[in-house]
Amino acid sequence: DYGEAIPLYRRALSIDPSIMAARHNLGSALHTLKRFQEAIAVLRPLAEDTPSCFECLLSLGHTLSEVKDHEGAIEMYHRALDLRNEDPDALLNYYHAKQQVIDWTDREVLFERLARGT
Repeated sequence: DYGEAIPLYRRALSIDPSIMAARHNLGSALHTLKRFQEAIAVLRPLAEDTPSCFECLLSLGHTLSEVKDHEGAIEMYHRALDLRNEDPDALLNYYHAKQQVIDWTDREVLFERLARGT
């Protein structure tokens, strides 16, 4: 139960705040419970402290997508893909987030440019 796990992760982190797994699991549990702002408050510093942690970047990207911060999510997915460039979850979510920020009102121009390769 994620609700029961959260205080345990917080307790572990009060003893040793450097436990990366506890920080990540806390953020993931908060995300699962749809406590997205709290999850971001945990996951963003974790991603900054451990820029080579693929799972941390991916989790933050997922959480940012949930709050419709698509630009922030794109950045996190891009950083995750820098670490694992063929990860299907990161690729799928990166492209999904990119679709959210495209201005579809000019789709004819966009499709024409895509067809021309410009």
